[in-house]
Amino acid sequence: MAKNRDTRKVNLDELTANPDKIYELIDECGSDFEIESDYDDDYFEPNIADEESDEENNIEEENPEPSTSKNVPSVGIKWTKDSFASKNISEESNGTDDINDVLSPFGYFSRYLDDDFFEMGAKLTSQYYLQETGMEIKPDISPEEIKQFFGMHAVMGCFKFPRIHLY
Repeated sequence: MAKNRDTRKVNLDELTANPDKIYELIDECGSDFEIESDYDDDYFEPNIADEESDEENNIEEENPEPSTSKNVPSVGIKWTKDSFASKNISEESNGTDDINDVLSPFGYFSRYLDDDFFEMGAKLTSQYYLQETGMEIKPDISPEEIKQFFGMHAVMGCFKFPRIHLY
């Protein structure tokens, strides 16, 4: 449904000289806008009573909730200080020997996490199971299983399937 529009030319110089003519034009066009012509004040003063009632409604409770950290039983783990044992780095290598070698993704991954890391992961996983259940895990966890576990997490992090069985 097309509306009949009034198409007439308006002199902008005349409108800028007499802004009240804009209201007359709007009234003539039958606009849906309602303009309060008696409101000529450019200064807006908010209603202070409304703000005070809002502040009263937003005040947080004076009684804080009790902390749950007091209710948690302590765990019997004892921390010990050990000296840090770093790997020996040869000073002969300047680090640019194989900079142009293109490796597989697993090659880059194994530069950061070597076989010692996965052996330690298998050992500590078995130790954790023994600590939690009081029984040794059978069969023993191998470093290869820890590598597979890391691989599954890497794949699941890259491909976002909606169900686990889709992996």
